[in-house]
Amino acid sequence: MKLTKIKIVLLSFLLCISIAYAVKYVELFMDAGHVDASPEASVERYLNSKTKEYKIISIALREKEFRSRIYRVECECIFKNEENRSIQRYDFYLIDDLGWIVEKYEKVES
Repeated sequence: MKLTKIKIVLLSFLLCISIAYAVKYVELFMDAGHVDASPEASVERYLNSKTKEYKIISIALREKEFRSRIYRVECECIFKNEENRSIQRYDFYLIDDLGWIVEKYEKVES
């Protein structure tokens, strides 16, 4: 098989894309070491990123859809200002077995 200039350029391009994709995937996998292992821990991490002035009273896993990997977590929180005391619901889903992402948030009651 005789390689033409076009084939060499295309093969080089595909090789570069493959290497870049592999490097990004390995970086993502290595960064997963700090990701919390449970949706309950992710509630704490999510609230901590929003405000540092909260106290979690209870966290309960309500629903677990195994195939779609969606978890519903209820959290009763007290914030420093009492007007924000509420029960909150978070829907989490697992992304590539690497980390939990907040998909939906709702305030149930005040």
